[in-house]
Amino acid sequence: MKSTSNILSTPRRCRATFALTLALLVFLSSSGFCDDGAGKTVDRLSKWSLLFGIGSNLTLTNFEGVMISAKRAISSDRAWRVVVLMRGSARAQTDDNFYYSYNQTDSRRHVDDNYWKSDIGVSYLAYIKSTRQIRVYTGAGPRFAYSRHLTEVAYSNLGESYYAWRKDATYQREIDVGATVYLGVEWSVIPSIGLMAEYGADLGYSWLRSERDIGGASGRISKSDNDTFELDSSPVKFGLAVYF
Repeated sequence: MKSTSNILSTPRRCRATFALTLALLVFLSSSGFCDDGAGKTVDRLSKWSLLFGIGSNLTLTNFEGVMISAKRAISSDRAWRVVVLMRGSARAQTDDNFYYSYNQTDSRRHVDDNYWKSDIGVSYLAYIKSTRQIRVYTGAGPRFAYSRHLTEVAYSNLGESYYAWRKDATYQREIDVGATVYLGVEWSVIPSIGLMAEYGADLGYSWLRSERDIGGASGRISKSDNDTFELDSSPVKFGLAVYF
């Protein structure tokens, strides 16, 4: 099992929030609530737009699904889009009185865990429902992702944190190649600025290499490769769209 599985999982409450938001907007657009007096859809005159999206759990040391996207309209209901998606986390934890073994019951364990992933994709986007203010869209296209995950664990005696009598490290590199599909909604607040919500899924091939150094320089090093085909959901993203 991959060590990044917990980082990439999507909370159920986010999916539920997105589903309720999308259902409400579709209902309002179907009922004509967001149409102009003539019931006509207002086409976007802008050829380009930028989208900035944020997933869940955004802090200074943890971010999930930060998205920057550029979109080029080729008609009133079709567009090409380039997306850069970033995810990452950094964690440091120290445990005193850590039970290492029967003769090392008062040890200190310090863990440094750092994860980073970048994802780039190109997709063809189509608006499937449009009104004066609300546009529901879907899209699909190829994607490429690269990630690194480094975990370092140091053990020392209490009161001697400057000297570690054992250090372990695990380093992982992962490459993902495949396709992404997504469903989203844009709500125009003013003609040049809108809000967006989007949910998607990724399908593709994944190659993972793990290297483990047990005991530091005097220890042993092990390597392993893992190839899988996966279907993963991506974090729900909420953000801002700028048209120009």
